[in-house]
Amino acid sequence: MTSKKKKLTLKEKAFVQHFVDNGYDASKAYRAAGYTATNPNTVWSCAYQLKNRPKVKEEIERLIELKRTQYDHIKDMMIEEYTKMFRANINDFLDLDTYESMNIPADHPLACAIKKAKVSKKLTDSGDEFMTTDLELHDKLRIGQELSKLLSLTDSDESLGNEVNITIKHVSDSKKGKNKDKDQEQPPPPNITITTR
Repeated sequence: MTSKKKKLTLKEKAFVQHFVDNGYDASKAYRAAGYTATNPNTVWSCAYQLKNRPKVKEEIERLIELKRTQYDHIKDMMIEEYTKMFRANINDFLDLDTYESMNIPADHPLACAIKKAKVSKKLTDSGDEFMTTDLELHDKLRIGQELSKLLSLTDSDESLGNEVNITIKHVSDSKKGKNKDKDQEQPPPPNITITTR
């Protein structure tokens, strides 16, 4: 005949949850679970005994392992995102043949590298439209530093660099400028400005 495994009481369950959530302070968990002892020595002794009951100890170990698994999953997701951000570079956002900014949809894998984006229109004297795209990418050196910490390659908190702001300017087709003679006025050359701050 097999014996059924005893379930935890409500107070024991509460103790286990508080113990795992509060950073493994047994006395604090004991009080939070609703046990009535008030003398600090009694609380410590009772909490110690409670935490070492086989069924309570087993549940504590189960919750700690569950928590560790969840944290490992979050860490893996962070490493994946930081790696994408670290690998991204100007070629991913700018066509170096035409100097026009690429169309990066929000769900694109490299969109996470963009910290801020702003598109504005301007007109030249001849009526051609300028599309000015201001992109602020996450600082690659800082991302590399965070990635190194997550991968346990370093624990340095030393600052590694400045934010980089990339401005891409180019000329798009313009309704006002299409009918004009192309030889009369050339649109201003596109330019890229990269500044650090």
